Amino acid sequence: MGQELLLVGSVPLKSVEDVMTTFGGALGSYLPAIPDGEVGERKSWVMRLSYQVFNGHIDLDTIKRPERDNGIERLMPRSHADAWQFKVRDGVEAVRFGNPGYRLGYAKDAANSYFVFKTLREKGVLPPGLRFQISMPMVNSVVRPALFPHPADLPKVRPGYEEAIAAELAA
Repeated sequence: MGQELLLVGSVPLKSVEDVMTTFGGALGSYLPAIPDGEVGERKSWVMRLSYQVFNGHIDLDTIKRPERDNGIERLMPRSHADAWQFKVRDGVEAVRFGNPGYRLGYAKDAANSYFVFKTLREKGVLPPGLRFQISMPMVNSVVRPALFPHPADLPKVRPGYEEAIAAELAA
């Protein structure tokens, strides 16, 4: 049979190695590439960017954050109604992100996952022709009205995010 399957999205397993050994052995001959499963903080796709990148950014105000659990901060919202929201500070025309190539964390995660992938492939756990796949969220998945409810803010944040994700891809 040919390479007919494509895996995308988060996998509810603990580690990159768990994802690759679980799916790579059984499905490896049907896959052109195997993802790392978006484990850890990436399991919620883009929500981690709210507390790791946007919250505390010098050009953004946090206008809403998840409710506490018994007085303890909560980073992941329980629902859309409990989600993070941000506003571009008055006077800011463009939001930029420092540390190009590493600010969002995707390049670092990809490098770490690739090491696991390469090791498993060298050990014969994964088929020799299988390639490595990483997913990175593009601008409309991240800089969206649910996170930035003031319409005038979207064009101020989107170019900076596009620049940051392009730097991650180039890293």
